[in-house]
Amino acid sequence: MQKTTTAFYQPNYAYFVTIWSWIGFVYTLALIVQLELINLNWQSWGIGLIAVWLTLWVIFGHRVSMTADVITLKRPVFKYNRTINRETTTTIIVQKHGLLIKTNELDYQPEQILLSRKAKQAFIKQLKQNGWPIEE
Repeated sequence: MQKTTTAFYQPNYAYFVTIWSWIGFVYTLALIVQLELINLNWQSWGIGLIAVWLTLWVIFGHRVSMTADVITLKRPVFKYNRTINRETTTTIIVQKHGLLIKTNELDYQPEQILLSRKAKQAFIKQLKQNGWPIEE
């Protein structure tokens, strides 16, 4: 039986900063609406609930799972998951806050995933055990 390691991740820095900036904007909009209308109102509650929902969607929507031969990236916006096979991977570079996965697939750029410290160590351990091309 193959061992599967699963964790939540955030995509590359540019996407990460863009998405969280927009979510911060929605929270700020809820605050501005609340302050402008003085009394507690349904508009600011609605915008605040949308912001909380977006936060949870972004945090729990990005999942990465790895087996011996395949890394699967689930993204909340995209219909299909990104699958990275060991045969197409040229190198996996360990970075300070995550991994940079380079492949020889022409359709994709290198995939950067930001992980927690614990998840990163678990992934590195499994990558080494299964013979993936990893550079530390």
